[in-house]
Amino acid sequence: MIEEFVGFYTSRPFWAGDPPVDLETLSTFASQLQVSETRSQFREFMSAIVFSYKTNGIRLCVCKDGMLLVQVKNLEIEIEKIRDGLDIEAQSQLWGQYLDYINCLYLLLDSVVIEIKQFAYFNLSEVTNRDVSRLRFKDGKCMGQSIAHESITSVYQRSRYEITPDMLTSLFRQSFSKNIFDVLFEKYSIATANPSLLKNLAEVTKNLSEYKVGNYSTSLVLAWFVIESKIIRLWDKLIDNCNRDFDDGTRRISKDRQKTLTGRDYTISVISNFLELSDLIPFKVFQDINAVRKFRNKVVHGDSNFNCDAKRCQQAIELALHLTLEGTGLTVLPNYTYSIPGL
Repeated sequence: MIEEFVGFYTSRPFWAGDPPVDLETLSTFASQLQVSETRSQFREFMSAIVFSYKTNGIRLCVCKDGMLLVQVKNLEIEIEKIRDGLDIEAQSQLWGQYLDYINCLYLLLDSVVIEIKQFAYFNLSEVTNRDVSRLRFKDGKCMGQSIAHESITSVYQRSRYEITPDMLTSLFRQSFSKNIFDVLFEKYSIATANPSLLKNLAEVTKNLSEYKVGNYSTSLVLAWFVIESKIIRLWDKLIDNCNRDFDDGTRRISKDRQKTLTGRDYTISVISNFLELSDLIPFKVFQDINAVRKFRNKVVHGDSNFNCDAKRCQQAIELALHLTLEGTGLTVLPNYTYSIPGL
């Protein structure tokens, strides 16, 4: 049986499960990798799948060296349909959908580690198609994988096969127990069961990525997209709940009336006011929406007197998370540590 996965590494690698009993053993491996048998043992040790989970047509596998493998059954079916074609647009869309699953997973893993280990280990950043690889398995054995040459991922990939002196430092890393991945997969199961939740959490990963490198304006605008999408879904739900049929067969909200209610006359400012007056959002949330909307407008319209600083950006990210996670039972602890080198 042949199966394919998308694999990626986090910014800082980790050991899945217990670390090697003696890290000197790894150095010994490194010095003996010219021996074919030793090389094979080392590769099997690093690539061994330690934890495996399955839900919602999705499989998640965690390798000893920290590579995370994701398989989305529905996407794999679509990929098989276009495999022999040259439809770049279709390939791009499928990659985008796969990356949503991966970026959502990365955000949740980062949050779970903060929650359980009580410190931010990862340098969270958006995962792009340059950071991932396709892996093919036959009867549970990896038959090959693409190399992410344009990413730090390639360094970790090569560490499965060869250890040079400059790679040895990557072997000294944190170890994460099964408990972390159990909690992660519980949260991931909830997220992947809801397409809009999955998409918004993937977008939050992008928000945080931009924040961490000091691109506050970009981060705030991206956070606003998440906020706006949630507001529109609440508005659509309100309209749908208010609709009904009258005895004469007419509908309370006809197609023309719905076009009006969802058209340009009903801006996010108007809609958020209606939602607050209808008690569908708390007044404090309404105030935050109003504030972030004004920040976003100043950024988009190039207001030279507006300073989009870290505090305002965090307010936007926190609001995006609050609206996204409300009613899901999920919590996400955002990682606000910076990824900026010293000057």
